[in-house]
Amino acid sequence: MGKVKYLGSTVPNTVVVLAGIEQQIINIRSAGQVFTLSSAVAANLVTEFPAMWEPAEGWVPPPYEPPEAETLTVTSNYTITGGLVKRLFCNAQAGAFTVRLPSAPYLGQTINFMNTATNSNPVTLEAQTGAIAGPNITAGVTLLIGKTETYYTAELAWDGSNWHVV
Repeated sequence: MGKVKYLGSTVPNTVVVLAGIEQQIINIRSAGQVFTLSSAVAANLVTEFPAMWEPAEGWVPPPYEPPEAETLTVTSNYTITGGLVKRLFCNAQAGAFTVRLPSAPYLGQTINFMNTATNSNPVTLEAQTGAIAGPNITAGVTLLIGKTETYYTAELAWDGSNWHVV
């Protein structure tokens, strides 16, 4: 269990439904009021609303652990959505295809790509936002990876404006 203190302005008898791993209902009577909640709900309040909630009586929220990064294998056209994809094995054995990079990447997002085909079919990496730049390539919206291309594997990182081969 976790203990949190309400820091917001006093709103007598406000009932709040907290959704988390489990649902909890609290009745806020005054600022400074301490609540004992499940650790998951308490940690969420402290993390998401630090101006209104703080740990109380020496309770320390558990450390934040980001969700596991995804490793995927793709064999046909694919668009990356969200920020969890970290590694893409691209198997172009059956034919060339395109992988579209996220349209709304976050600053510092990196994704590793590898063309696992044993033939010369390339995979096209296509930027939906910004351009792709790196050593030995002309900056543009696409980058080919494959046995006969400049890059067989690539790690791309988003700097807020463009993707860069690192």
